[in-house]
Amino acid sequence: MTEHSTTTCNDCGKDLSDLSDEPNKRIPCPDCGSIIRKYFVTCEVTMHTTASIGAKARDSTGFVKQESSTRQSHSDKTGRPVTITKDVDRTNPDHTTFHHKVEELDEHGILSKTIHEHTDPKPAKHRPQKKE
Repeated sequence: MTEHSTTTCNDCGKDLSDLSDEPNKRIPCPDCGSIIRKYFVTCEVTMHTTASIGAKARDSTGFVKQESSTRQSHSDKTGRPVTITKDVDRTNPDHTTFHHKVEELDEHGILSKTIHEHTDPKPAKHRPQKKE
């Protein structure tokens, strides 16, 4: 974040940023003699937005068997736009497959390269037991 501040005379608008601004020792404006000031602060902040979409597939008990999400963000390292994809597959009762992929886009929004990708098998997520 960058910040810039200015002080002007309330009556004539002259830039008084260089004059002392202690209220009890305020120097009168050299153009009109006023001691009333206006203060302006300008802040510049860079923000990145993200967009995401996701889907879940459930079985008849409500258990999430598959889920997928994709989101647009920006790389912490390069500042370029990236697409982050996460897929979770729980259709096999013995294990859950987790897939994660990060792809960097060029300045035109076209896929440039895959930065990170891995697929990991994990222990199966147990379905909650129905209470009778």
